[in-house]
Amino acid sequence: MVDTTIMAKILDAEIFETEWLVTGRVNPAYFSDKFEFREHGMELEGIENYARFVHNLYDQATVRAEVVSTLPCPDHADQITCTWRLSGTLDNGDPIKAQICRTIFTIDTYGIGLITYQETVSEVSEWDMLLSSFMPFLNGTITAGDAPPVPTRKPPVNPLKKDRFGTLLANVQSSFSLLYTGALCV
Repeated sequence: MVDTTIMAKILDAEIFETEWLVTGRVNPAYFSDKFEFREHGMELEGIENYARFVHNLYDQATVRAEVVSTLPCPDHADQITCTWRLSGTLDNGDPIKAQICRTIFTIDTYGIGLITYQETVSEVSEWDMLLSSFMPFLNGTITAGDAPPVPTRKPPVNPLKKDRFGTLLANVQSSFSLLYTGALCV
């Protein structure tokens, strides 16, 4: 059985460093071939489709995914929740209301510990996001205001990369995965 506490630390460090939730710069080594993603009623299959989708959805010059925390879910032994702040602009130029999101990763805890499912939910309702996008002057009046900034935190350490051997092992694993799945992500 996979230790979700260690996997949560790995994901925390990886997402903190690459902000893959908005950039698509994801390490495919952590994902199952049967990976599924869901957000706002949209569903995708496969990590490559997910990576392309998020990279093309956001303006890469402005978008941010600032990690607050990444922790195992106390009520679900196979889940990890990443809490993060989304801000910036969509690729079409529309502003994004700064908001707190929660991404729930489901881990195959009885296999080799890969992510099989990911779902992201926002603390802001869909109607609020839509209204704020078209009429940003309503932020904080009729619609909810922007989420507060994320407190500065020290970059987390990926347990796989703590020492030279761990770094070498992680790099070999990552390179193998990229070769196996083909050129992935931006």
